[in-house]
Amino acid sequence: MLSVKTLLLLYFKVINLDCRERILVLILVFFVLALTMFINCASVKWATRIQDTFTFGKLIALAILIVIGLIEIGSGENFILTAD
Repeated sequence: MLSVKTLLLLYFKVINLDCRERILVLILVFFVLALTMFINCASVKWATRIQDTFTFGKLIALAILIVIGLIEIGSGENFILTAD
């Protein structure tokens, strides 16, 4: 459910949901969970591939954040790290 709300926030800039929109979010959550359960039940190989893909994506995102942080620290943009 959190991932669906995050997608709504990122793509549609939806912050406050009324009753009808909440029902639509719950339906979308249901279909995402049903698809995940179907993939897990249909084929362990596909479930493993999907899990590996998401893990790889998370690792790439983490590596990008680390590299950007090191570049910022190396360029002297570390005023937040100094003690008061």
